[in-house]
Amino acid sequence: MHADELERVSWPRGACADPNAVYAELSGYADFLPHDAPDPKPPEEFPVILELADRRTLADLRRERPDLIVPEAYPDLARYATARPGRAAYLDLAATGWGGLVSRWELQLPVIPLRPAASQAHAPGLRAAPIKGEMRKDPRLESPAGPAEKQEDKGTEVLLGVIDSGCPYAHARLLRKGRTRLLALWHQDGQTHIPGETEPAGFGYGLEVGRGALNDWLDPQGSGACGATHEARCYQRSGDPFLRHRFSHGAAVLDLFAGSLPRAARYPRDSAGTQHPPSWNPARDAASRADIVFVQLPLRVVDDSSSAALPRHLLDGLRYIVSRRTAQTRRIVVNISDGTSRSTHDGTSLIEQAMLALIDEARTQHRIDLEIVLAAGNAQLDARHAVIPLAEAGPRDAWLRVQPDCERPSFLHLRVPPGVAPRLRLHAPARLGAASFELGPGECVTWNPAGRACLWAVYPPHGDGLRPTQALIVWAPTVASRMAPRRPAPCGDWRIEVVGGRATQPLHLWVSMNQKNTIGPASARQARFIDADGRYDPHRYLRSEEDADPLPLSVIRRLGSLNGLATATGPGLHVVGSRLMRHTGRGARRSPYSSTGPSAGAGTRKDVDAMEVADLARVQPGIRAAGSLSGQTVIVTGTSFAAPQYARRLANRRKPARS
Repeated sequence: MHADELERVSWPRGACADPNAVYAELSGYADFLPHDAPDPKPPEEFPVILELADRRTLADLRRERPDLIVPEAYPDLARYATARPGRAAYLDLAATGWGGLVSRWELQLPVIPLRPAASQAHAPGLRAAPIKGEMRKDPRLESPAGPAEKQEDKGTEVLLGVIDSGCPYAHARLLRKGRTRLLALWHQDGQTHIPGETEPAGFGYGLEVGRGALNDWLDPQGSGACGATHEARCYQRSGDPFLRHRFSHGAAVLDLFAGSLPRAARYPRDSAGTQHPPSWNPARDAASRADIVFVQLPLRVVDDSSSAALPRHLLDGLRYIVSRRTAQTRRIVVNISDGTSRSTHDGTSLIEQAMLALIDEARTQHRIDLEIVLAAGNAQLDARHAVIPLAEAGPRDAWLRVQPDCERPSFLHLRVPPGVAPRLRLHAPARLGAASFELGPGECVTWNPAGRACLWAVYPPHGDGLRPTQALIVWAPTVASRMAPRRPAPCGDWRIEVVGGRATQPLHLWVSMNQKNTIGPASARQARFIDADGRYDPHRYLRSEEDADPLPLSVIRRLGSLNGLATATGPGLHVVGSRLMRHTGRGARRSPYSSTGPSAGAGTRKDVDAMEVADLARVQPGIRAAGSLSGQTVIVTGTSFAAPQYARRLANRRKPARS
């Protein structure tokens, strides 16, 4: 790397900026814009998630900045919120924190895949039909609602919330006497043709569909014997991009969380190890009868496996679910089977603190118990976490393999602990020669070989050393695409060396997930840390005692690999890992991929709160769950499908009556 290929920028003094936003600005938003646009320009709107400064409220923000778009659903006394500022207000936020009103914030733009989105073709065997207003039922097939059904329409004691992708609202396991149990469905990107309201009140985007509109849409007329709903036709006509496939992530999660079949129907044996035949007897628990509110994430957010825009949509979704409570609601249980590596993993991230604040608000202001269940993550075997000690002599570098033929950027997030901040030195792959560059706190570096940027490193000022600092290194895609003819970043083994610095806590490094999501374009290859000096044993996971070695030889870690949403602790927040079915009781064995704690820094989370079955055995991974249609079942594996089982346990738990 020649000096004239490096462009250095100093962090403006007093700036209130987010490292991801600085990278986006330095790169010209290259990865956040549609790549097929003839003249890409920065977006007109910059969604953010923010935390207000001490003793400041949203009422102050709305009064002093009337030009901002802050959802009305957030009360004036809330400290955490989302906003959608324009370009001028966004630059002012980065420079001054809106005059000191905001203490920290994060940009929430999704990374747009280079390849086209999933096919928009119709499902096999279905003929496209024009939509002409609402579909109506044949009155001869309708039956008047009984007293029990009318009572249930008023709401149930426990309300189930799901934030996911793909909601099979016509699925037989989600119906109650032929009517859907969904109280409301919010498509956050508005990609549906179901007649309904234009947008949910107080949020200003997306499309909300209520229970009445969903029941009208089920349309048993002409659907076959007994007036059965033609599910595939419902989904095809509504234009839902997640339900064109046999499997939908949200369908499996909903079935495990709220389906009409009991949990035992999914396993060949019960928790005591006794075999039993499968049964179609319906479940009799509260979760199988409760109302459901489903928040469907936008397609671009789901396609972006790096989760650059996930926190904003999660926080809005949680607010929406709480707002849909009824007079009968006493408890709300929400399942979130998603994750991110874009945080400091110490429980202090914006979205984690916002979730804890919302749980407290629901209890104190609405007298409702809100419980949020999070998947632990599946990064245990991915080699996406490294730890470099700064207190004693030892390994002071990590090797990261950036894969070839990757059409998405690769993100490396660093948590620099409080103390004397080290400098970072990046060494390029050996085939490029002895090339390296160095940066320290308050510096941003862009590598521009041949005048085309392909690597960015952002290191914010270390401040007073009382709080950790989050640094960021981004590699551009390593292959040129016909949809984005840009210079690819060099693939190969990059060495990240820590120079100087001393602190009692180590420096943590996490690689963002960069793999194909369900139904997403297969355009990414996962970057991961590698064992460059033979100090890492890939079979350590076979024995947990070795995995917890107090004096590990390698910087690569499996411990501390928890999903970045799941590192905080507090009442109402639950983190769930997955385990093997054939190991029960004290001998319960974690699934090999299931992420573990502890949180980074001085975090109080040591490990997951619970483990649920997501695999029958090490050589027989997965369990059965519903597909997109009622007649389909699929094998699913991962902590995404352990979390809803624990959420179901919480929903069925009886709470004492309030005094």
